[in-house]
Amino acid sequence: MDFEDSSSEKEMRRRTRGRASVFVMTSSRDKQMRRSSNSSLSSQYSVDDMIQRIKQLEDENAQLKKQVSSLYVASRREIKRKDKQISELQNSALSFD
Repeated sequence: MDFEDSSSEKEMRRRTRGRASVFVMTSSRDKQMRRSSNSSLSSQYSVDDMIQRIKQLEDENAQLKKQVSSLYVASRREIKRKDKQISELQNSALSFD
């Protein structure tokens, strides 16, 4: 809900925390400061920096996928080995009966 005033524009937001309600008043000056802060953050990083970071993340993602795949293959192999061992122990236990 926006309120216009001759001195400044105020916005009232209602936040609910459990049963209590908290009202936060922010001025248009606060909004403008947040906007300029966000724009200065985006201007800190050049397009080239962002492209380089994307490349790094893609490389890291590929490496992690390989590692997960290797872990999956190794775990499947270990499960088969243990299943075989269990089967052999069961057969040896039956042969003693």
